[in-house]
Amino acid sequence: MASKSPGKSPEFDFGIDFNNIFGDLFSGRYKTVSAFGAMDIYDGEELAVIEVCLPGILKSDIEVAIKNHILTVKANAPKDPEGRKYHSQEIKKQSVERRVEIKGDSYDEDHVASYYDNGILKIVLPKKTPKERTVDIK
Repeated sequence: MASKSPGKSPEFDFGIDFNNIFGDLFSGRYKTVSAFGAMDIYDGEELAVIEVCLPGILKSDIEVAIKNHILTVKANAPKDPEGRKYHSQEIKKQSVERRVEIKGDSYDEDHVASYYDNGILKIVLPKKTPKERTVDIK
């Protein structure tokens, strides 16, 4: 199911099958380009950060979960008011689900934090500090 992406971080697998979440969004079929659901992941010495672009989504309509080393972000787009008739509609309103596999045990999944501001969801994954210990000789 997951594929290897050359040149990518060994801690994250971006090749998970997202079940064609974005459909034809990036195929050139549409005249406008949307960054909705786009994701940036960057790494520092003490933590990794995942940023997801979710403009127009309320904080209460976003869910972040971690299960079996898979971080999942779900966002539900608001519905258009009934009876609205468009003359032009370029803003694509859609729900989105993104998943990232967090590889290995290098992140402290119990202390993940998330923040939402100005349409950007920021998820902070602190790295585990390697524990040094002495081993008894028997």
